[in-house]
Amino acid sequence: MKHVLPFKEKEIQQKRLEAEAAKVTRLKQAEGEAEARRIEAGGEADARRKLADSDAYRMDVTGRAQSAQLERESILIAKNPLLIQKTLADKLSDKIQVIIAPPQAGGFFAQGLLGKDPGSKVEANAPAEGE
Repeated sequence: MKHVLPFKEKEIQQKRLEAEAAKVTRLKQAEGEAEARRIEAGGEADARRKLADSDAYRMDVTGRAQSAQLERESILIAKNPLLIQKTLADKLSDKIQVIIAPPQAGGFFAQGLLGKDPGSKVEANAPAEGE
């Protein structure tokens, strides 16, 4: 029994050392995984930030382009007011047949369509009930 006891003590010591080594290994692995998750979360946050920045830049550039387009169109319409009528006719042309006529002396050609003008002498003809 004397010769078996030292072997058992060495075996117990060996198992204790192996358990401690496994514990250290698990701690190191957990620390590594936590660090990897922190790096991944930081990368995702950077990606979201860059995406938001690019979206804001796109909206800014689009807004500037639309503003410049409206400015060009307003200058063009100021020089040629008949473009409003032509644009309206183009938009309505697939639904109804439109004939563009020169504007009357002080009004929009479709004034009767949009509503009765207080200064206008044109009245709508209502059908009689017996018809």
